[in-house]
Amino acid sequence: MPQAANAELLPDPEIKAGGCVVRNQYGLIDQQLDSQIQRLVEQLR
Repeated sequence: MPQAANAELLPDPEIKAGGCVVRNQYGLIDQQLDSQIQRLVEQLR
């Protein structure tokens, strides 16, 4: 069974309310609404 990872939650004034950004040694996951809409628009082009 994999060991649970340690995580630290930090406030960031650059992230809008309701948004979530995860950074780790492998990269970044940006789930802010503006970022999701931007990715959707890019896929529709």
